[in-house]
Amino acid sequence: MGGGKGALAVVRDYKYQESERPQIVKTLLDRVAAIRIEMFRLTVIETLAYFAERSSRRHCRCDGGEDFAVQYAAEQSLIALTGETHDHDAKAWRK
Repeated sequence: MGGGKGALAVVRDYKYQESERPQIVKTLLDRVAAIRIEMFRLTVIETLAYFAERSSRRHCRCDGGEDFAVQYAAEQSLIALTGETHDHDAKAWRK
């Protein structure tokens, strides 16, 4: 799987084998935990919205210190994953 927006396109267009799903999720989770450059983190968070695994939801939460674009992407991903919104309230997502 490529990086950045290419990875998002592969996932969005479902251009991967279902057997690759666990490795894709693991790679995304590893990246979101390690990446501190917000524009790259933003893309990883957007991509996680396509994977409803519990670990995806946990890693989409922000601590409130991120750039608003990252907070927005996290909120949108969590809405897609859970069907709920907390209006960008990081504390509410932790409950």
